[in-house]
Amino acid sequence: MKPVYIIGGDMRSCYMALYFIEKGYEVYFMDSFDSEMILNSGCKEISDIKEIHGIMILPVPVSKDMVYVNSKNNNISLADIIAMSGSCDMVCGGVVPDILENECKRNNTVCYDFMKDDEVACKNAIATAEGAIFDAFIGRGININGSKSLVTGYGRCAKPLAQRLKCMGSEVTIAARSNKARAEAEAAGYQITDFDSMKDKAATYDFCFNTVPALVIKEDFLRQVSSDILIIDIASKPGGVDFAYCDGHDIQYKHSLGIPGRYSPETSGRILAEAIIMKGF
Repeated sequence: MKPVYIIGGDMRSCYMALYFIEKGYEVYFMDSFDSEMILNSGCKEISDIKEIHGIMILPVPVSKDMVYVNSKNNNISLADIIAMSGSCDMVCGGVVPDILENECKRNNTVCYDFMKDDEVACKNAIATAEGAIFDAFIGRGININGSKSLVTGYGRCAKPLAQRLKCMGSEVTIAARSNKARAEAEAAGYQITDFDSMKDKAATYDFCFNTVPALVIKEDFLRQVSSDILIIDIASKPGGVDFAYCDGHDIQYKHSLGIPGRYSPETSGRILAEAIIMKGF
């Protein structure tokens, strides 16, 4: 087995380290979110990027500013990581920058982006759905049971979200663009609408969950909502909600990003580690 080097990251990375140790890998880390936790598990700390070889595991996402790798102290240069990638057998991370992916190709290093793996995405969608519902519990003082929920989109994240809301007793309406998606949602037992018509019943919803990474929750819908509605947007930036309108009209919302890492880091870390192991390294 190749040695594993976990660079930066959040609690998911810490649980990944523990999982790799459990599976018999030699694990090293740099700028961990919880160094004490993984040191006690048998991982070893490194301070020099030049020590990295074998499997290099970067965070999800790798970088937010394209200057530093996401880490506790944000002191690991992305440029240094790119320069060292050629010494590795495999480079892993989420939303891998093109410049790093291209350098891996140039050096015949395997580059694995977690976010491009359908199986990982499907497993993370479950964690995202559960976390979105948790946000709903925190944000409003009512039960899911007996509530009315609008879910915009009917893709990878929307389906487990709608399923769980329905199982918990919410009356769920799916707003989707395509006839096919609406027909599938109706067959699954949901109310359906399209993006143009969903404003017609806007005032009846207790919760609105957006999963579409494009502006679909617009002023025409927001003008009609109840003053008590809670909008949870789980779509990647810039999201799908007119946040400026919400701010100006006291509409409660939360743009809830990175849910798996915040609410279920142990499960999410194990999913990522298992995905790497399945690659045969």
